[in-house]
Amino acid sequence: MSSFSLSVGPAVGETVYIKSLLDQWKGVFDVINISFYKPFVIQYRGTHAQQYWKFINEYGKLFFSDPLYNFVEQQYQFMFAEDIISKYKLQPLVRNYTNILCHPTYKHGFTDYVVLTTKLRLIPRSFYNQIKDKLFGAIKNLSKKYKIMIVGEREIEYNEEYAAHGTDQIYSIYKDIISNIPKEKIIDMTIPGMGITVPSVEQIQKDCNLFRDSKFTIVLGFGGHFCLSSATSNVMCFNMLNCISSIGNWFDDTIHPTLFITKVFDDFISEINKRAI
Repeated sequence: MSSFSLSVGPAVGETVYIKSLLDQWKGVFDVINISFYKPFVIQYRGTHAQQYWKFINEYGKLFFSDPLYNFVEQQYQFMFAEDIISKYKLQPLVRNYTNILCHPTYKHGFTDYVVLTTKLRLIPRSFYNQIKDKLFGAIKNLSKKYKIMIVGEREIEYNEEYAAHGTDQIYSIYKDIISNIPKEKIIDMTIPGMGITVPSVEQIQKDCNLFRDSKFTIVLGFGGHFCLSSATSNVMCFNMLNCISSIGNWFDDTIHPTLFITKVFDDFISEINKRAI
């Protein structure tokens, strides 16, 4: 029996793209032994490491449940997504994983809405302060056609990972959203905070139902919600940096029919305004 073994980063978002790579080995290997890399949990989750380890392994069992995979807690050689691509010449792909990520019974009852996520990741506050009037002008215009559902954290809890970047690089725009969009146009599906608070698989799946059933999802910066929504819905994303994570260059110079991604802010605004017509 042929097998391959690896440990990957314990991140909700990157797992989506790791699976899209490893799924290409169906028919090549009989089994892929896979685990999350525990030292990162210990390093970045501090006193909440045990709780997060329990959660991320529940998520892994959900994601790597088909017969190709043997999902375990045993530690193997650690690999980022970009390492797998470069070493084994696999093709970066965006795949639809609604069958995995969406909650099987959750019914939210909303229609004719777009999702706007609250957390900005590695978009400096100084730049955000320059663009926010134009951003919310476009979102307000869009709200004439669709309800604006907001998903994500109202406040960011700064764990060791987030603290390393600082509050000018990772922050929530929840207060600006509710201040700039008419109250009657908002569907508020946010949670109080995330970062120290450990997420749940159920909440992730319910959020993915919201992404799936939206007209499209609007995200600023790459992060977990971008990764989840790209696997379940149409996405519009503004991203400033060439590479902010191991999947940062995933979308450069490529076309994905369900995604609009740009580093040019005015192009991002233009696309939002087109959807408002």
